[in-house]
Amino acid sequence: MDKKSISYLVVVLAVAVMSGGAIWSLSRDQSAWHIVDTSPPPRKQVSAANDRTFQNDIYNFRVTVPAGWYFHERLDGIAILTKKERQPIPKDTETWSIGEQIIITVADMAASVGKNSSPEKWVAKNIPSKDAYDKPVKKSWEEINGNRLLKVEQTAAGTSNHFLAYYAFKENNVYSFTLYPYNVDEESLRVNLSDFETMVGSLSFVGLTDKK
Repeated sequence: MDKKSISYLVVVLAVAVMSGGAIWSLSRDQSAWHIVDTSPPPRKQVSAANDRTFQNDIYNFRVTVPAGWYFHERLDGIAILTKKERQPIPKDTETWSIGEQIIITVADMAASVGKNSSPEKWVAKNIPSKDAYDKPVKKSWEEINGNRLLKVEQTAAGTSNHFLAYYAFKENNVYSFTLYPYNVDEESLRVNLSDFETMVGSLSFVGLTDKK
Protein backbone atom coordinates (compact mmCIF):
# COMPACT_ATOMS: atom_id res chain seq x y z
CA MET A 1 0.00 0.00 0.00
CA ASP A 2 1.45 3.37 -0.99
CA LYS A 3 1.58 6.44 1.24
CA LYS A 4 -1.33 8.10 -0.53
CA SER A 5 -3.59 5.11 0.10
CA ILE A 6 -2.58 5.01 3.75
CA SER A 7 -3.45 8.68 4.17
CA TYR A 8 -7.01 7.95 3.06
CA LEU A 9 -7.49 4.80 5.08
CA VAL A 10 -6.05 6.21 8.30
CA VAL A 11 -8.92 8.68 8.50
CA VAL A 12 -11.33 5.94 9.45
CA LEU A 13 -8.78 3.82 11.31
CA ALA A 14 -11.01 0.79 11.00
CA VAL A 15 -10.44 -0.02 7.34
CA ALA A 16 -6.93 -1.39 7.85
CA VAL A 17 -4.25 -1.52 10.51
CA MET A 18 -2.16 1.60 10.24
CA SER A 19 1.58 1.36 9.78
CA GLY A 20 3.49 1.45 13.04
CA GLY A 21 0.80 -0.30 15.03
CA ALA A 22 -1.16 2.89 15.64
CA ILE A 23 -4.40 1.06 16.38
CA TRP A 24 -4.34 -0.24 19.93
CA SER A 25 -6.36 -3.25 20.92
CA LEU A 26 -9.62 -2.43 22.66
CA SER A 27 -9.96 -6.01 23.83
CA ARG A 28 -6.49 -7.33 24.77
CA ASP A 29 -6.83 -10.87 26.16
CA GLN A 30 -10.45 -10.42 27.20
CA SER A 31 -13.35 -8.08 26.64
CA ALA A 32 -12.47 -4.49 27.52
CA TRP A 33 -16.13 -3.45 27.69
CA HIS A 34 -18.88 -3.87 30.22
CA ILE A 35 -22.41 -2.53 30.54
CA VAL A 36 -22.49 0.19 33.19
CA ASP A 37 -26.19 0.45 33.99
CA THR A 38 -26.66 -3.06 35.39
CA SER A 39 -25.56 -4.64 38.65
CA PRO A 40 -23.30 -6.54 38.69
CA PRO A 41 -21.85 -5.21 35.42
CA PRO A 42 -21.90 -8.11 32.94
CA ARG A 43 -19.44 -8.38 30.09
CA LYS A 44 -21.31 -9.15 26.89
CA GLN A 45 -21.05 -8.53 23.18
CA VAL A 46 -24.51 -7.20 22.42
CA SER A 47 -26.79 -4.48 23.73
CA ALA A 48 -30.30 -4.96 25.07
CA ALA A 49 -33.56 -3.64 23.65
CA ASN A 50 -33.13 -0.35 25.53
CA ASP A 51 -30.32 2.19 25.50
CA ARG A 52 -27.24 0.86 27.30
CA THR A 53 -24.08 2.59 28.48
CA PHE A 54 -20.87 0.72 27.73
CA GLN A 55 -17.55 1.48 29.42
CA ASN A 56 -14.12 0.61 28.05
CA ASP A 57 -11.98 -0.42 31.02
CA ILE A 58 -8.62 -0.04 29.24
CA TYR A 59 -9.03 3.47 27.84
CA ASN A 60 -11.49 4.78 30.44
CA PHE A 61 -14.35 6.13 28.35
CA ARG A 62 -18.09 5.55 28.13
CA VAL A 63 -20.69 5.79 25.37
CA THR A 64 -24.41 5.17 25.34
CA VAL A 65 -25.47 2.73 22.64
CA PRO A 66 -28.97 3.55 21.35
CA ALA A 67 -31.62 0.83 21.26
CA GLY A 68 -31.53 -1.26 18.11
CA TRP A 69 -27.74 -1.33 17.82
CA TYR A 70 -25.69 -4.36 18.79
CA PHE A 71 -22.16 -4.22 20.10
CA HIS A 72 -19.40 -6.43 18.64
CA GLU A 73 -15.70 -6.56 19.53
CA ARG A 74 -13.48 -7.73 16.68
CA LEU A 75 -10.40 -9.79 17.47
CA ASP A 76 -8.05 -6.99 16.38
CA GLY A 77 -9.63 -4.63 18.92
CA ILE A 78 -12.01 -2.66 16.71
CA ALA A 79 -15.46 -2.22 18.26
CA ILE A 80 -18.28 -2.30 15.72
CA LEU A 81 -21.97 -1.56 16.26
CA THR A 82 -24.45 -2.97 13.77
CA LYS A 83 -28.20 -3.59 13.67
CA LYS A 84 -27.69 -7.35 13.68
CA GLU A 85 -27.39 -9.30 16.92
CA ARG A 86 -25.17 -11.88 15.23
CA GLN A 87 -22.71 -10.27 12.84
CA PRO A 88 -19.75 -12.21 11.39
CA ILE A 89 -16.86 -9.76 11.07
CA PRO A 90 -13.74 -11.42 9.61
CA LYS A 91 -10.57 -9.86 10.97
CA ASP A 92 -8.99 -9.11 7.58
CA THR A 93 -12.14 -7.89 5.85
CA GLU A 94 -12.82 -4.20 5.24
CA THR A 95 -15.70 -3.25 7.49
CA TRP A 96 -17.56 -1.39 4.72
CA SER A 97 -18.67 -4.79 3.41
CA ILE A 98 -21.02 -5.40 6.37
CA GLY A 99 -23.19 -2.36 5.61
CA GLU A 100 -24.70 -0.01 8.22
CA GLN A 101 -22.29 0.40 11.10
CA ILE A 102 -20.68 2.54 13.78
CA ILE A 103 -16.98 1.94 14.40
CA ILE A 104 -15.00 2.81 17.55
CA THR A 105 -11.20 2.72 17.64
CA VAL A 106 -8.40 4.10 19.79
CA ALA A 107 -5.01 5.14 18.37
CA ASP A 108 -1.73 6.29 19.88
CA MET A 109 -0.89 9.80 18.64
CA ALA A 110 2.83 9.36 19.21
CA ALA A 111 2.92 6.36 16.87
CA SER A 112 1.95 8.69 14.05
CA VAL A 113 3.53 12.07 14.83
CA GLY A 114 6.20 11.37 17.45
CA LYS A 115 6.63 12.26 21.10
CA ASN A 116 5.82 15.97 20.75
CA SER A 117 2.37 15.19 19.45
CA SER A 118 -0.67 17.44 19.43
CA PRO A 119 -4.17 17.17 17.93
CA GLU A 120 -3.25 19.72 15.27
CA LYS A 121 -0.10 17.82 14.27
CA TRP A 122 -2.00 14.54 14.14
CA VAL A 123 -4.76 16.05 11.99
CA ALA A 124 -2.25 17.68 9.63
CA LYS A 125 -0.54 14.34 9.04
CA ASN A 126 -3.49 11.95 9.06
CA ILE A 127 -6.53 13.80 7.71
CA PRO A 128 -6.06 14.62 4.01
CA SER A 129 -7.45 17.76 2.41
CA LYS A 130 -8.85 15.64 -0.45
CA ASP A 131 -10.12 12.08 -0.52
CA ALA A 132 -9.20 9.20 -2.85
CA TYR A 133 -11.50 10.69 -5.50
CA ASP A 134 -9.90 14.14 -5.29
CA LYS A 135 -12.95 15.59 -3.55
CA PRO A 136 -12.51 18.01 -0.61
CA VAL A 137 -12.64 16.52 2.87
CA LYS A 138 -14.90 18.53 5.17
CA LYS A 139 -13.32 19.25 8.57
CA SER A 140 -14.49 21.32 11.51
CA TRP A 141 -13.81 21.55 15.25
CA GLU A 142 -16.89 21.29 17.46
CA GLU A 143 -17.69 21.40 21.17
CA ILE A 144 -20.07 18.56 22.09
CA ASN A 145 -21.08 17.91 25.69
CA GLY A 146 -17.87 19.46 26.97
CA ASN A 147 -15.64 17.54 24.54
CA ARG A 148 -13.63 19.23 21.79
CA LEU A 149 -14.08 17.01 18.73
CA LEU A 150 -12.90 17.08 15.15
CA LYS A 151 -15.73 16.37 12.70
CA VAL A 152 -14.78 14.85 9.33
CA GLU A 153 -17.01 14.09 6.33
CA GLN A 154 -15.73 12.39 3.19
CA THR A 155 -16.18 9.60 0.66
CA ALA A 156 -15.08 6.18 1.89
CA ALA A 157 -12.19 4.76 -0.13
CA GLY A 158 -13.30 2.00 -2.48
CA THR A 159 -17.00 2.94 -2.32
CA SER A 160 -19.36 5.64 -3.54
CA ASN A 161 -20.70 6.18 -0.02
CA HIS A 162 -19.72 8.81 2.53
CA PHE A 163 -18.82 8.44 6.18
CA LEU A 164 -18.99 10.81 9.13
CA ALA A 165 -16.32 10.65 11.82
CA TYR A 166 -15.63 12.39 15.11
CA TYR A 167 -12.19 12.39 16.74
CA ALA A 168 -11.52 13.12 20.41
CA PHE A 169 -8.00 13.74 21.73
CA LYS A 170 -7.32 12.78 25.33
CA GLU A 171 -3.81 12.67 26.75
CA ASN A 172 -1.84 10.59 24.21
CA ASN A 173 -4.74 8.88 22.46
CA VAL A 174 -7.05 9.56 19.52
CA TYR A 175 -10.59 8.22 19.99
CA SER A 176 -12.39 7.70 16.69
CA PHE A 177 -16.14 7.28 16.13
CA THR A 178 -17.27 6.61 12.55
CA LEU A 179 -20.73 6.26 10.97
CA TYR A 180 -21.08 4.49 7.62
CA PRO A 181 -22.84 5.03 5.30
CA TYR A 182 -23.63 8.70 5.86
CA ASN A 183 -26.08 10.69 3.74
CA VAL A 184 -28.22 13.48 5.20
CA ASP A 185 -30.45 13.43 2.11
CA GLU A 186 -31.40 9.76 2.39
CA GLU A 187 -34.36 9.37 4.71
CA SER A 188 -33.60 5.75 5.60
CA LEU A 189 -30.19 6.79 6.99
CA ARG A 190 -31.38 9.75 9.07
CA VAL A 191 -32.28 7.52 12.02
CA ASN A 192 -28.74 6.15 11.98
CA LEU A 193 -27.35 9.68 11.99
CA SER A 194 -29.55 10.64 14.93
CA ASP A 195 -28.45 7.54 16.84
CA PHE A 196 -24.80 8.24 16.04
CA GLU A 197 -24.97 11.85 17.17
CA THR A 198 -26.70 10.73 20.38
CA MET A 199 -23.88 8.27 21.01
CA VAL A 200 -21.15 10.84 20.32
CA GLY A 201 -22.95 13.32 22.55
CA SER A 202 -22.92 10.77 25.37
CA LEU A 203 -19.13 10.33 25.24
CA SER A 204 -17.47 10.78 28.61
CA PHE A 205 -13.99 10.10 29.96
CA VAL A 206 -13.03 8.84 33.40
CA GLY A 207 -10.08 10.77 34.83
CA LEU A 208 -8.64 11.84 31.46
CA THR A 209 -7.72 15.34 30.27
CA ASP A 210 -7.70 16.96 26.85
CA LYS A 211 -4.51 16.74 24.81
CA LYS A 212 -3.17 20.26 24.25
